Amino acid sequence: MNISNQIIHLQETTSTQDDAKNAGFGVFWTSHQTAGRGRFDRQWFTPQGEALAVSICLNEYTHHPRPYLLGMTVATAIAESLNLELQWPNDLVLNGKKIGGILSEIHQGVPVIGIGLNLLTTTFPEEIANRASSIVASGRPAISPESALNQLIEALRDFEPIPESWSQLSDRWLKRDMTPGKVFQLTDGRVGVAQNITEEGFLLWSNTVSIEVVTVAEALWR
Repeated sequence: MNISNQIIHLQETTSTQDDAKNAGFGVFWTSHQTAGRGRFDRQWFTPQGEALAVSICLNEYTHHPRPYLLGMTVATAIAESLNLELQWPNDLVLNGKKIGGILSEIHQGVPVIGIGLNLLTTTFPEEIANRASSIVASGRPAISPESALNQLIEALRDFEPIPESWSQLSDRWLKRDMTPGKVFQLTDGRVGVAQNITEEGFLLWSNTVSIEVVTVAEALWR
């Protein structure tokens, strides 16, 4: 994967994703993000010095035919590098708890991929304490935000080929996939269970009434 050599470290920022989108180029990272966000504009918890927040402008892939696969590719590369598991569409999981996530956005045609990774955190807000964890809290050796960044950048740069279809990514993803059985809520409020990932890389979802292929759903950690 082509990653810019322009890597900008921020001692503190509100959102690396906003920084990257405003710049339109480069890699922005910090270990202290005050207003990070995940999918569906959920707040992303980034305590000072305990986590990594990084956003990458993928200018080389502006005309990618399936940009959602870029986020899944980034998640796969990180999972392989750090020996983690995956849940659709791009959650990073360890011992059944979420320790990281990917936010994929298109800004002025440029794919911007945000990565949030819990590294050293041992205490989480009450509302997420039952579903969130970190590298250290999961019993793994400690890794600093800067070391994690270097490891992730190397993994991304080594990842080939960049998929233009799910079939080009599926084997690597499915080796670490923990999606089946996960509870998801659709945008219309219906709640069901993940069955599998389709041949397009979408979610096969079902409840007691129907089985559907969906492109957008919210994971419910139950």
